[in-house]
Amino acid sequence: MEPRSLLAGLSLGIVVLVAVIIVGNAALSGVRKQLSACSAEKAELQRRLENLTRLVKELNQSLAEKTAQLQRSISELNSCRRENSRLEMSLQSYQREAARLQEELSRAKQLYRVAAENATILRERMEKLLAELAAARQKIMEMNETVARLRAAAASCAALRANYTRLLEDYQRLRASYSQLLSKAKSLETEVADLKRMLASKQEECSELRETLRNETKVLNATLRELAALRKAVLRTAAWYEAVNQSLEAKFYDQALRLAANQCFQEASRLGIQGYSLAYRAERVFTYIETGYTIQLPQATRYIDPYSYEVRVAYGGLQLPNETMMLRAGDPWSLALLAYGLLQASATGTNQHYYLIRLYTTKGIFSAALAVEETYSGKYYYIIDPGDDYYNDAAIVLEAYIGSVPEGELTTLWPWQLSGHLKSTLLGKFQANMTYIDTMTWTPGAKPRTMDNPDVVLSHWYLWLRSLYGDMSLIKIDIHGIGVHEVLYSLAQAAQWLRLKG
Repeated sequence: MEPRSLLAGLSLGIVVLVAVIIVGNAALSGVRKQLSACSAEKAELQRRLENLTRLVKELNQSLAEKTAQLQRSISELNSCRRENSRLEMSLQSYQREAARLQEELSRAKQLYRVAAENATILRERMEKLLAELAAARQKIMEMNETVARLRAAAASCAALRANYTRLLEDYQRLRASYSQLLSKAKSLETEVADLKRMLASKQEECSELRETLRNETKVLNATLRELAALRKAVLRTAAWYEAVNQSLEAKFYDQALRLAANQCFQEASRLGIQGYSLAYRAERVFTYIETGYTIQLPQATRYIDPYSYEVRVAYGGLQLPNETMMLRAGDPWSLALLAYGLLQASATGTNQHYYLIRLYTTKGIFSAALAVEETYSGKYYYIIDPGDDYYNDAAIVLEAYIGSVPEGELTTLWPWQLSGHLKSTLLGKFQANMTYIDTMTWTPGAKPRTMDNPDVVLSHWYLWLRSLYGDMSLIKIDIHGIGVHEVLYSLAQAAQWLRLKG
């Protein structure tokens, strides 16, 4: 071969090689562009994957919150309707979110297929370039580096596939959670339906109860009207009965007080108290009853109730002075009547008034004789309660020696502790001494006081009764004289009556 033709062939070969190298460089630049595009797509896919992961976490957190809300809504029966609508809206939003996630997953799958197809095309082109450039390996070192980068990109694609697998598992768990939420929503709907049925039945029961209440209200109103009419009739009857009872009681006390004065005339003469002052006669009557009579409890009387035919027991009954003097014993009411009869039978002037006063309390009824004397200097009051050993702030006690005298023990005895015969015997044989004690200070040796204030007279007597029988409440006060019958309801009213009319 001629040198010229050889040179021309070599020049042609060099030109062809340069052209091939130029074409390879152009192909390599295209591959670089495709790899950069793949990297951008990979970054975009990874960003979307992170967004999907964040959305999944938020959805899990939202699912946990909604589950807690559902559990609380089960206990809140009164707000079932509002919670039901809210849960339905939440369920619809969850369904829309799941649909959106499915669309995102579909787009991710499509992008993955595009990336896989691009990787396959690149791999085919690389194989062609390697076949074409087998003779110029030392010239294509950069292409080997490019191949290494492509392998790194393939590894990145494998990591992307692993992330996709993980995302698919998260989606499966999300779907399972959604199924549980859907089942809970269905059970909640069932419970809401049951509650609606129960509410309907309760409303029917309430309607029936309202109807029953209206009927019963009508009956109650009719009964109340009848009761009001009966109450008016009872009040009219009670007023009539009270008037009749007061009239009968006034007649009874008028007769009893007259009989007491007549029956006590001889006893008052025997005692020699006629013609003396009221203070002397009151003290003499008080000591006479206290030292000569036995204080006994009210007698129990059995009787048959004419309406029920049952045997009942009534305690207390007024005993006239002739019976009391014959028995030398009586209850406090009878002894007070005896004291009244003795004072009335020995009256020395028209300026003296005598009454039988009775206190009705929560601890019982207490009776006493009350004498009022009008003088130029004012009124004086004397209250004698033989049943409770009281006379104008003084009480009688007996001092007797128990055992041989003088070595015996001096003992204080109350009159109500001894019989009338025993008291008379002890005093008559000088085996006991009679003395007074002050009922306000409990000091011995005091004398009965002359009292001109009716408030003090009544309040001190009442305090003495409270000291004997304990705390009590006053109900009413009866004051009876011949032709005088008063019913009062406080000590102040009684004192005012005594001050003005007594």
